[in-house]
Amino acid sequence: MRLWQERIRAGIQVRVAIISGTGAFGSWYARFFKKKGFEVAITSRDPERGKAVSRELGVKLIATPEEAAAWADITVIATPIAVAPEMISLLAPRLRKGALLTDLASVKGKVCKTYARIRRRDIETASIHPMHGPVEESVVGRPVLFIPVRVGEKYAALKELFAKEGARVIECECREHDGVLAVVQGLTHFIALASAAAIKELGVDFGKTNKFASPTYERLMSLVSRVVCQNPSLYAQIQVENPANKKARRIFLREARKMAAVVEKGGTSAIEGKIGELADFFCGVRK
Repeated sequence: MRLWQERIRAGIQVRVAIISGTGAFGSWYARFFKKKGFEVAITSRDPERGKAVSRELGVKLIATPEEAAAWADITVIATPIAVAPEMISLLAPRLRKGALLTDLASVKGKVCKTYARIRRRDIETASIHPMHGPVEESVVGRPVLFIPVRVGEKYAALKELFAKEGARVIECECREHDGVLAVVQGLTHFIALASAAAIKELGVDFGKTNKFASPTYERLMSLVSRVVCQNPSLYAQIQVENPANKKARRIFLREARKMAAVVEKGGTSAIEGKIGELADFFCGVRK
């Protein structure tokens, strides 16, 4: 048992398969594990792209997810969110005894339910959500969320690996994850999308707004560009797949209408009062 932990900690002779390892996030983690000394393989639905990425990263290409899962000590599912549950069900029976099956999905409800239905007791299962994008150079300072399902030494050693890499390792439950992420991702992304749509509809010269930009506007545009200029499929799935996002959007729209009414009818004192209430919540009670 101790030998396994030592191997994972050292990244020596431990096989990691990244399912859908040619996408931006999958290839990021293929590179990550290879740098840590693991033996890495990827899969791809597109054989030519798979060959190109495997050559670029210097990792093994395995033809099918099933073959990759049978080969690996750790199988990491990096498919789109909607595909992850199906892939978990497909691969769990294929894993070798003692292997770890995990995923990188941004929404966990269906994923966790699928793990819970797995009858095998000789494998480890857990869900992981690294809170960074493929443009980041490392996990240093970034939260990496771990949801244990049926875990043991491999899961513990993987958490230790991320902690040593400087990530903020946080263990949570599935429902807690999706509830908090409805704010951290779902609401934040929705605000960015709505802001982008409003600016577009206003018909202003976007280039000129950037020239005139205040620090606050620059921060908003940084958020907007991070959402609208990256993978539209990922951000669309985050909005749709997490049921908790619906409540967050509904409350946001309700509060936006209320705020608009205060601004239009209440005068400056009413607006100041509302800002003060929010300051109490976000910044601590005013002196």
